[in-house]
Amino acid sequence: MNHLISLLKENEFKFVTTSSFEKDEIIFNENATCNTLGLILEGAVSIISYSYEGKNIVFKNLKKGDCFGENLVFSSEPFYKGNVISTSNTTIAFIKKEDLISILQENKNFLIEFLNVTSEFTKELNSKIKILSFDTTFERFTYFMHTHKNSYNMKSIKNIADELGVSRETLSRLLAKLQDEEKIIIFNNKITLID
Repeated sequence: MNHLISLLKENEFKFVTTSSFEKDEIIFNENATCNTLGLILEGAVSIISYSYEGKNIVFKNLKKGDCFGENLVFSSEPFYKGNVISTSNTTIAFIKKEDLISILQENKNFLIEFLNVTSEFTKELNSKIKILSFDTTFERFTYFMHTHKNSYNMKSIKNIADELGVSRETLSRLLAKLQDEEKIIIFNNKITLID
């Protein structure tokens, strides 16, 4: 989705403001009102909430070129469902709702890319809802692997655990069990599910 960045640079939209954040800095708190579109120019961001048991639930991991707030800025309930946190030193371009409307009206290419981004978000959200609908860690993990074509390069076990809405310890035990049963292979931080 780096195409949105190039469109911003090409058009030099006067409405855009940029801000920098340090690693682990909270950009927006859960339940804060979303009145801007955020576009990550450098770095990475996660949108995280917590279950009643205190487990991390990662709604979205975002990288350079990704945006956030696109689904909320026009919502009748424009409140963040989780904390928006920088996971590295990060620079973000912000476009206020009113200015975004002007840009979308005046720039067809930006409008098309914005609609693409919104469609992708809906697809990812449906996948997250499906993962969380499974009762067991095994079902969540299996579904997650199938959505990644049975092969996944992991940054850490914690990242996957957050995606699945389970603890790192629970996922570690499952991965060890599946390795013992020769149902997965883990090599060089790559997990392969054997069907």
